[in-house]
Amino acid sequence: MKDNRLIEWGQNKKRPLKDFFEHLEEGEERALYTMINQLDLLVVGKRIKGEFVVICSNVKKPDKVLKTYRLRWQIERCFFQMKTNGFNLENTHMTLMDRLMKLMCIVTAALFLASLCGLIQKCPFKKTVGAPLYSYFTRGLRAIKHFLLKSPETGSPLIYGLPVLSEG
Repeated sequence: MKDNRLIEWGQNKKRPLKDFFEHLEEGEERALYTMINQLDLLVVGKRIKGEFVVICSNVKKPDKVLKTYRLRWQIERCFFQMKTNGFNLENTHMTLMDRLMKLMCIVTAALFLASLCGLIQKCPFKKTVGAPLYSYFTRGLRAIKHFLLKSPETGSPLIYGLPVLSEG
């Protein structure tokens, strides 16, 4: 929903959506119950790291809406890592469902392993947003790549023939 979306407020008055949320402090949230296109909706806004997050829902519990969105966002990031950022599943030319299901299982396990490895890796913070510079997944994938491609004793690769890990 765009911040200039007009929301009915009072009798025969409309105000831009941003007017309801621009005063919020960091971590503060506000909920509005309003009608949009003949639908009774809840609009929840929260300021997170200087940015506004505005969620529109038919669920009438603001806390539940924000928790659900947080979980949904984690799932979206997971799919992003699988599809384009880490494993490039979009580039596969497989069409047989059985093979695709096996590939998905392998990629899911690899995503879990990389994220788990990333939890223990140190990472600098990006000062402007107060968040780690790299995700757990990216940190873990880089650590695994480094481990597989460099032997601590000789500096030579531990495993040969891994063009996917050696690229980029």
